Amino acid sequence: MDVVEKRLKIRTPTELQLAGVLHQPGWPGNTGVVVCHGMMSSKDSPKHTGIAAHLAERGHMALRFDFSGRGESPGTLLGLTFARQVIECRAAIAELKRTGVTKVALTGSSMGGAVAALTAVLEPLAALATMATVGRTDLLPERAVGKEGLKQWERDGFIEVQGEKVGFALVEDARRIDLPAEAKKIKCPWLIMHGEKDEVIPVKDSEILHEAAEGSVLEIVAGADHRFSNEEHREFITNRIVDFLDQKLRQ
Repeated sequence: MDVVEKRLKIRTPTELQLAGVLHQPGWPGNTGVVVCHGMMSSKDSPKHTGIAAHLAERGHMALRFDFSGRGESPGTLLGLTFARQVIECRAAIAELKRTGVTKVALTGSSMGGAVAALTAVLEPLAALATMATVGRTDLLPERAVGKEGLKQWERDGFIEVQGEKVGFALVEDARRIDLPAEAKKIKCPWLIMHGEKDEVIPVKDSEILHEAAEGSVLEIVAGADHRFSNEEHREFITNRIVDFLDQKLRQ
């Protein structure tokens, strides 16, 4: 099938315009998927690009986009929060619906997976698929920088991650969220995938979400790291997620 990639701007409630790429299948349809990247990733990672491309080949619209302060989107990470990214994810869903899509699914990785799950509580979805997802947002900051780093983060009001200043608002927001409690409210089919050797987010996080969300499916990928950087692992999760979302969108 011929697939066209169209660059677009996603309007947000704050008037910020986020950079997105829409993968359009060769014929018009009413199904689509929004792809949410991780905290320090972008819409152009091989994992997200591959998932979007394969979904479009199956006949579904697929929109991958950069959250504010990442990739080609304007803004900074000083005001980064889960709440802000949920607002932006919902804006991406609204943009996708402007193309004629009426049946929407979400997929996301790491922080983007948590954002997708939180959005699934607020938006009617056909399906949800997450990878290496943060399950305990309250533990995320200390896991990332350690106890001393967390003290410095609070003292300075920001911390540098990969050369970017991330504001302390993320810590405050993360502490307010009880993601397992929110996961109990998710009613759509949910595929939860996690690498067995994830060095960033423990497998236990996905196990907690699976236990909380009735009817969810948990799959641990043997030997895979946080980013599924091994080509075989990346190909496996891409095919599994595309198959899952394709099936649920066609039902």
